[in-house]
Amino acid sequence: MSGFSVLGMTVQPAMVSLFILAFIIGLCVPFKYGVERLRGFGRAALAKLPYKPAANADRELHEGGRQQ
Repeated sequence: MSGFSVLGMTVQPAMVSLFILAFIIGLCVPFKYGVERLRGFGRAALAKLPYKPAANADRELHEGGRQQ
């Protein structure tokens, strides 16, 4: 199956059809629902990242975040 060239990349027609199908399906989703799903995905993805708080974060939290 030969493809065609777009911006120097060879694109297969099957990939173009899948992209168009996904785009049309995305248009059928209500906006508010779609944004909620994306936010949920973002929270789930960010929860997997390792996090190490700063050494003085506890002290600043107790002081109300004020620098002296």
